[in-house]
Amino acid sequence: MGEVISRFEAYGVIREHGEQLGYKKLRNNKESLSGKPLVMRLMKNDIVQMEIEGKKYLMRVVKIAATGRMAFVPINEANVDARNRDPKDTFSYLDKNPGSLSKTGCRRVSVSSIGRARVF
Repeated sequence: MGEVISRFEAYGVIREHGEQLGYKKLRNNKESLSGKPLVMRLMKNDIVQMEIEGKKYLMRVVKIAATGRMAFVPINEANVDARNRDPKDTFSYLDKNPGSLSKTGCRRVSVSSIGRARVF
């Protein structure tokens, strides 16, 4: 299972280590806060590429629960919160646990201002 830290815990790291060192600890691309190897660091509105039923999709992180469960939507979808709550709409979030992301071949994606996607 992946490690999930709350915003409160992140602010605690900054208070404990100071702004510059705390920020470096939170943004370390090699190691998590617990010292375990880091696979991927995701935050709300990050974009990932995942394979679902043999097809690759670009998905946006919509929600991250305290339990670590994440909700994703395709990047071309709009008004997703209202549509997810509407019982008449067939649209729904794609929920994943951190451990199940590797089964989908999940990779972080950076999208430039001109729309080019770069998979990490």
